[in-house]
Amino acid sequence: MEAFIAAMVWGYGRVGYGPFRTARVLTENKDAAPILREAADRVRSDGGPEAFAWLAKNRLNWLGVAFATKYLFFCSAGSSATPALVLDRLVQAWLREHAGWRVRLDWHAADYREYVHTAIEWAFELGCAPADVEYLMFADAASRNPTGQWAGPNSTGDSAAGGQPPGDARPDVMAVLDALDEAAEAFAALPATATPSDTADFERGLQQLRQIVLGHQ
Repeated sequence: MEAFIAAMVWGYGRVGYGPFRTARVLTENKDAAPILREAADRVRSDGGPEAFAWLAKNRLNWLGVAFATKYLFFCSAGSSATPALVLDRLVQAWLREHAGWRVRLDWHAADYREYVHTAIEWAFELGCAPADVEYLMFADAASRNPTGQWAGPNSTGDSAAGGQPPGDARPDVMAVLDALDEAAEAFAALPATATPSDTADFERGLQQLRQIVLGHQ
């Protein structure tokens, strides 16, 4: 359980609702502890794609692909098995824009396996670790949104204006922001029918909604 909490602290970053969403996974799934332990054991022994496929069949409510892969990545540190790489909306957006490839975020094990093995091939060609390839995709996609919480230190964006809640945000504001994040995750998990312009419009709309919500602090 400590590993899961540590992975969520790392994964949620500065957003204020990370503790709430982490606690919800642990308290609203009676088998959360044994499932998370088994997933951790499998990722170290069988590798990321196999652990992901197992977790897809033993899913926990409120734990989506993005944070499940963050957990698997965290647990796979030091393992010699096939890596577990993070697959979130930023990586998905980068692959869609630069590789013309829409990797699904709906627990599609074949997509995740192909993504991991493609990253391994790219890493071999670049002479770096697969995790470095994932980070480069993530960082490049994050840099396109200077107001997001993952923007670099030289960004001119303001984190609150970009939709990140302050530490003392009211519970009702946090609830709405949480719902917007869940909407974003659901949109990212849609089959490959949305065009790049649709996706960009959706992201801009979410950004505007977050700014409106934070204006009611």
